[in-house]
Amino acid sequence: MFQKFECFVSTLKYRIYGIFFAIRPLILGTIFIRPSSK
Repeated sequence: MFQKFECFVSTLKYRIYGIFFAIRPLILGTIFIRPSSK
């Protein structure tokens, strides 16, 4: 039971990292584009 939960946590962690790395360029893009467009 605990082992299954640990596996779930590890996969969830990798999923969060994947989402973070996918979204980070968009966040950085909006941060850098907004001041230059004003």
